[in-house]
Amino acid sequence: MDLLIEIYWKIGIFFICMYLVLHYGVVLPFLAKRGSSGLFSWTTNTVQDRDLEKYREYCEKEDKPLIVYRFLSMLNRYAFAFIIGWIALLILSQFLDQ
Repeated sequence: MDLLIEIYWKIGIFFICMYLVLHYGVVLPFLAKRGSSGLFSWTTNTVQDRDLEKYREYCEKEDKPLIVYRFLSMLNRYAFAFIIGWIALLILSQFLDQ
């Protein structure tokens, strides 16, 4: 069970790092060139959904591919389920260890 928890952690860390790299390396510089991201977007990660929607709108206007938008949206959608699964895995491991 510990191996499964460790794998779950590594997958979670990988997706968090990928999200941050794409958000700060692709989305925010793209929005900054268009004057749509401010200091608050760069210093906190609390408005990432709004930034992501602005990114989608600009990409659609400029006929750019939406691969990054789709990937980040998928991560946003599945993050809650991933956290619930991790909590369930921890609870299950406690019952199995007893």
